[in-house]
Amino acid sequence: MARIDGKVHFVPDALPGSVVRFEVEEDKGTWARARLVEVVDPSPFSTEPVCRHADECGGCQWQRARPIAQREWKRRVVVDSLERIGGLAEPPVSRTRQAGSPYGYRNRMDFSVRAGRPALHRRRSEDLVALEECPVLHPLVETMLGLAGLGELDGFTLRAGIRTGDRLVVIQGDLPDGADRWGVPVCRVARGEVESLVGPPFLREVVAGVPFRITGSAFFQNSTEGADVLAEVVAASAGRGGTLLDLYAGGGLFSCTIGSRFDRVVAVESAGLATDDFAHNAAGLDHIELHRSRVEDAGDVVASVSGSRSEEHTSELQSRPHIS
Repeated sequence: MARIDGKVHFVPDALPGSVVRFEVEEDKGTWARARLVEVVDPSPFSTEPVCRHADECGGCQWQRARPIAQREWKRRVVVDSLERIGGLAEPPVSRTRQAGSPYGYRNRMDFSVRAGRPALHRRRSEDLVALEECPVLHPLVETMLGLAGLGELDGFTLRAGIRTGDRLVVIQGDLPDGADRWGVPVCRVARGEVESLVGPPFLREVVAGVPFRITGSAFFQNSTEGADVLAEVVAASAGRGGTLLDLYAGGGLFSCTIGSRFDRVVAVESAGLATDDFAHNAAGLDHIELHRSRVEDAGDVVASVSGSRSEEHTSELQSRPHIS
């Protein structure tokens, strides 16, 4: 972002601290969107991208910036949002923590297909860029980019359990010929239901020493090491004892890890695959209650935990089955 006579110009790919030439493509009066023409003097934070597709693929936008600069700029984005949108003065936002390596960490990625190859969308475009490599993918996932027959699909998801070695392909479309020889389980998800096509429709992962089942396309953190750090940070902030309220609980990442520090855990999640995984992951943990509901519709549950409801209602809630 550059200011010229007070007018904001957004220049994608131009790093802070650099001197550039750009061309205005869209003028909105009080601000303008521009196209980078030339970098006259590079930013001290710049570096050469690791990936050959970095300048065209929309998957990674900051590969030309050093990781240490990326972490600080991400922190500033949060600060700016809290100040400008939230109206908070000088919000205390801690420094961004790096969870493991900035490359080779993603345990999942969703793909389109172009020319028989896995593809992602070009930046700010509906065009597709076929990929030969993807350095942010964990090797367990990246090795599946070359599976035969992927070009027959409308789209697909590749995912892996980094701690277990499990892999899984979730397809859109018909099962390609020869998929039974991929050596990888394959499933399809439609209308919230999972269909096993080859092998089991789930994989196993371990976070903070706790095993998890992840089915089909159900949400889970894309960085396993990042999930470890999330659990650690939340545990440090939440303390222990009393009741933990876990909203948008997913497959139980927080309930099943830091939940062991609390007397009672009340979780709310609506997605079918996630709630089924939650029930499996929390099996035998009698202090955990899962409510299959949208958070927006779970006001009574939230109110009962906060203590704003009557004792009668609280007793009624506690007498329900652990999974409702």
